[in-house]
Amino acid sequence: MKPLAVISGGMLLMSLSLTIQAEPITANNWFNHPDIVTIRGIFNSIQNAKQAGQLNKKSRIFEYCQPHADGERHLYSNSQGIAQLYTFAGGSDDSVVQTDLYYDIKSRLRFAFVRASAVNNTTYEYRIYFSSRGKKIWEERKQLSGEGYTFPEHWPLNQLPQKPVKAFNAEHPCLEQS
Repeated sequence: MKPLAVISGGMLLMSLSLTIQAEPITANNWFNHPDIVTIRGIFNSIQNAKQAGQLNKKSRIFEYCQPHADGERHLYSNSQGIAQLYTFAGGSDDSVVQTDLYYDIKSRLRFAFVRASAVNNTTYEYRIYFSSRGKKIWEERKQLSGEGYTFPEHWPLNQLPQKPVKAFNAEHPCLEQS
């Protein structure tokens, strides 16, 4: 009977675990939701590897020739050549946007951190979380300073490349610095 109780208890725990994971993400539970916790673990792992010098970095820097074109691109890959972090930044005469994209071990976008600032001292931060299937599951937008600016309420997903190597190598309208 004892093994049956353990099995039943194990099944109960598994059942509870599936229930918690299937729970929708809300404003009340997002920070501790299992899907967000998993993504935070991916983020921390990549940050730790970057700080330890364990990621290979490639960079491309471009001259300014038109508003909103990225002026710099950085691609960080692990020792197996798998892209883990892709960052790019650019702006115009009155604003600048820095985008940091974190990818899992299969190079799937899992987290985006966007910092958008304007000349009127307005700064927003966007944190966008993605499932292992690439679907946006949560987004947080915070206004850190200023009176506001025309940055979108939700960051456009088409500005968050799913394929970091392709985005890094993409043609650019401006002259690349050597």
